[in-house]
Amino acid sequence: MMQKLKIKIDNKYIFLFFIFLLLAILQAFQCCGVFDAILSYFIEPGYRENYALVAWGIDRDVNLFEVIVDFIHNYKWEFDYMMIFSTNLFQILLPCLVSVFGLFFYEKYTTIYQSSFYRTIHYKKYMLKQIIKESTHVAITIFLSYFTFYVMLLLISRGNMFGDVGRQLFIDIVGVNFYYNHTLFYYLFLDGAVRFFLVPFIYTFLSCAFATIFTSPKKVFLMANGYYYGLCMIGAVLSNVIGTASIYINPSTIMASGAYNTIYTIPLLCMQLLPIIIGYCIISLKEKKMEI
Repeated sequence: MMQKLKIKIDNKYIFLFFIFLLLAILQAFQCCGVFDAILSYFIEPGYRENYALVAWGIDRDVNLFEVIVDFIHNYKWEFDYMMIFSTNLFQILLPCLVSVFGLFFYEKYTTIYQSSFYRTIHYKKYMLKQIIKESTHVAITIFLSYFTFYVMLLLISRGNMFGDVGRQLFIDIVGVNFYYNHTLFYYLFLDGAVRFFLVPFIYTFLSCAFATIFTSPKKVFLMANGYYYGLCMIGAVLSNVIGTASIYINPSTIMASGAYNTIYTIPLLCMQLLPIIIGYCIISLKEKKMEI
């Protein structure tokens, strides 16, 4: 029974790994025009008939696979440019993806963990340990998937760079020259680690904390997503009132720092810790309620 459970848990991380990687690859294809070429191939007979003549100077029919490979081969791959635009969709999807693990946690909380509560006198310590463990597993899975995409993109681009500062996170601390001189380090250990390790950890933590107080998985999912997307909307509305200060309220800012001219990293990171504080308070209050 335990062996089957272990396989089931492992499978969900494997599934998350490949979902993240697939979405990143599909975005990369979108950037290099593959989907436009596929659309033209099917709806424009002239495009299909004349492709080989225009591309290779040979008058012959081509299949779709040849068109896709040709587009990928001839595209001017630039590592930093593609790292930005192949992952920008995750500012919308990432919180939703990781909140699913709050549903898995809810299932365990209402079954396996219930029997464990009778064997421990420290509810908060026990639950925080389980939540941190789950959050770490999700964060490592996403970061490993991101690292795989990072390596793939580095190989296909051969290290070619766009040459412009495409992100603002940490630039106020390390400076523009650091970005230019250590671009690969920046996208893996600074920008990448924050967006694809810290952020998944934070929102998985919050989602799992919600799983301990709500009575249905639907409420867990809605609340976990409601926090992120709700604050995004509030931040957008407040931008008309308090200007650029609203970006520190909007949790998506850290996922899309290149959209802003100047960002102060420390305040932005501090605001990202708010879900951790909320989750910790939820567990603490739940412990007090159980003691009563």
